Amino acid sequence: MEGLNFFKIPAGNSFDFKGRCCPLLYTVTGYIDSETREITVEAHSKIEAVIQVKQKFGEDRITVLRVRPATNAALSGFLPFRSKVGSRELEFFCRQMHALLAAGVTILEALNAIAEQTDKKNFKSALLDIVNDVRDGLSLSSAFQKHPGIFPPVFCNMVAAAEETGALDDAMNDLAEHFAGEARFWGRIRQAAAYPAIVAGLSVLEVLVLFTFVVPKFADLLTSVNVPLPASTRFLLFLSARFNLILPAAIACSFIAVFIFRKMWLDEKIRYYMEQVFARIPVIGRLMTRAAAARVCRTLGLMIRVGVPVTQALAVTARVSGFTSFKREILAAQDGVREGQRLCDALKKSRWLPPISLKMIAVGESSGRLDEMLSHAADLFEVEVEMMMQKIPTIAEASLIIIVGGIVLFILIAVYTPIFSIYKTIH
Repeated sequence: MEGLNFFKIPAGNSFDFKGRCCPLLYTVTGYIDSETREITVEAHSKIEAVIQVKQKFGEDRITVLRVRPATNAALSGFLPFRSKVGSRELEFFCRQMHALLAAGVTILEALNAIAEQTDKKNFKSALLDIVNDVRDGLSLSSAFQKHPGIFPPVFCNMVAAAEETGALDDAMNDLAEHFAGEARFWGRIRQAAAYPAIVAGLSVLEVLVLFTFVVPKFADLLTSVNVPLPASTRFLLFLSARFNLILPAAIACSFIAVFIFRKMWLDEKIRYYMEQVFARIPVIGRLMTRAAAARVCRTLGLMIRVGVPVTQALAVTARVSGFTSFKREILAAQDGVREGQRLCDALKKSRWLPPISLKMIAVGESSGRLDEMLSHAADLFEVEVEMMMQKIPTIAEASLIIIVGGIVLFILIAVYTPIFSIYKTIH
């Protein structure tokens, strides 16, 4: 077929649970009867997607313009504040699906029933799209994959495994427990981080009030007397006189710094080195590594329990690890497992997984209870993270008290030193 050689087979196709190349979703854009249309198909490559579309509509009727992966992820980098579905919503969805499927309700009826009662517009729209896609012949897992902003990779791959085994209701129950645990874990972290954030905000507000209302009053007094001022006082008066310019500049610089940081973080090469720096910070580094290890062990254990092969489970786990360097280590371990290595040996060089987790993985492989050992390791790391998060508010509070106290002390010294000098001169 003319023109097919322009579409190259993409590297790194995923594989199904029997080792075959797993079909992906592609959107084919082309002219059909003088109209531009987009058709979504399941195929193993872009070439196969074009072939399917030409077979469906006739080679003479369609002129293919473009072929791309059919996901909504293209907007994710430009819409950082878009509405997402959190772990709690996914947990409730999975529990509803489990209850309906266990009661004998069909998949389409269950999805329609849940869509009718959900309040989130984006979630409702996604569920209705999934119903239409399944009716049009797409597999359920492929229909979920079209909405990566709502359904994470672990969800889609577990649904795909359940489609192979016919145990979708059990998979939904396992996913519900997974999302419930994830919501509890990150909820505790957010709760522990809330207090330091509030204290930091109040500290900044206190400094702003001092420089906006208090310092200018003393500045007028100090500039009206003809006495030599110490360096600290002159510096304070300099800041006070230009505070209306310094504050907007500081806010603008903060936004620019956040923008630059975000751009650097989205660049995988730069992000890799940034992660190495963060991982070496005493408290933050340990918190990062333990939280990432907990998530990886939890996800990997869950997927192995439902029958996903280790190599496929590692590929999915790498995507949800959250860190580029950890992702590379997991993918390297995947190659090692393919070559015949044990999982514990393939992960031995990992700098993210603590030695105790490797011991537990080795025991799990020897006893045939790998999923249980991974789950126990995840529990262990989550407890450690929670214990560390309980200490952070105390450390943050003490640090902020020292910083704010230092600023207030500097202001007091700068203000009262010349006042004492004036008093001595008068007497």
